[in-house]
Amino acid sequence: MNDEVQKKLEAIKGDIDVALEKYEKAAKDQAIGAMEEAKKELESKLEEKFDVASADVKKLKDEYLEMKAALKKAKEDGDKNAVPQTFQRMLEKGLQKEGSLYKKFIDGQVEKGSLEVKAVGDMTSSSALTGDVIESMRIPGISEPALRKVHIRSLLPVGSMGSNRVSYVVETGSEGGPATTAEGAAKPQVDYDLAEREDAAFKIPTYVRVTEELFADLPLFSSYVSTRMIGDIMRLEDNKLIYGSGVADIEGITVRTGVIDLDNNPFSGTIATASTGQALLAAAATMAANEIQVNGFLMNPADKYELQALLEPTGADVAYNLVYDGDFLRINGIPVITSTAVAAGDIIAGDWSGENIQMFQREGIRVEYSTEDADNFTTNKITVRAEERVALAVYRPFAFGFSTIAAIKAALAV
Repeated sequence: MNDEVQKKLEAIKGDIDVALEKYEKAAKDQAIGAMEEAKKELESKLEEKFDVASADVKKLKDEYLEMKAALKKAKEDGDKNAVPQTFQRMLEKGLQKEGSLYKKFIDGQVEKGSLEVKAVGDMTSSSALTGDVIESMRIPGISEPALRKVHIRSLLPVGSMGSNRVSYVVETGSEGGPATTAEGAAKPQVDYDLAEREDAAFKIPTYVRVTEELFADLPLFSSYVSTRMIGDIMRLEDNKLIYGSGVADIEGITVRTGVIDLDNNPFSGTIATASTGQALLAAAATMAANEIQVNGFLMNPADKYELQALLEPTGADVAYNLVYDGDFLRINGIPVITSTAVAAGDIIAGDWSGENIQMFQREGIRVEYSTEDADNFTTNKITVRAEERVALAVYRPFAFGFSTIAAIKAALAV
């Protein structure tokens, strides 16, 4: 029974295999036929497109040949407007016309010749070029005014302060004093007058308003504007440290009560025609009479160079013990410090050590940027603000003397 079933199953399997083989062959033949039909249709369409493109190319070629023939005819008929009269075209025509002369010039048969190109001007950058054909070479950075070489703060001890003012006690005078006494006699009394002095911190600010485009488009503009504003603040700071009025302002060195008047010097009325060098030595002598050893003269650079120019030709520089170290000058061992912060003709002599004077910073110099100012937000602008807040304490005003060189000379005159 099992064998008979097995045989029937194998017979059925064989019939199925034969049927599958027939169907597979039929499907393959049908697919090949469909592909052949698709290929023929594609080739037909491509051929049709090619024919259309060929016709268009032929049409363009015919139009080009017609235009070329028309230009040639117009040229032969003398229509000058038919050919653009460019410099290159005119030069070409001129060379064709004068070709034999040019050849003779090259061969050395003639010493000179000429070539005329009508209706064309000189070729210059402005006439021959349009737009930025020649690109300029941009040097990086921004050229700015020269900065001050010596600032007054560089001569002073600088400290920080934790309040809006700095206070200190100074002696304003005294009465009485020591004296020799006999045995059993009463001892002399002395009285010192002390007072508290306060120096307020003042703000030195400035600002500039610029467009966002300028910040974005100009390289290094941010650092440039910051440097310039800081430089301007320090220049005003210099002026205030020396000449500040003290009225809602920093009180500068030269206006302090107790500063020595250099006109009243030990040599007054002893020199017929005093030099600048003699005026400086007289100033040092005046300070020495007040127990102050001058460790620096502060003056304008022009006065220093005048001092050198007047002394060296006469040999007086040796007598005054002028010593040079590059651009640095000493007279009788005292440094001569120059800064354009000092007005020409002024002279300050003093002991610049910390026991006599000090600058304080409540807020150091800072630069800030903001779009939150006025109409900045709606106009795409940026406000750049730079500011500082400083105070000047002069503990011993008598450690400094001030006058003009001319006034000292006049006081020295016989």
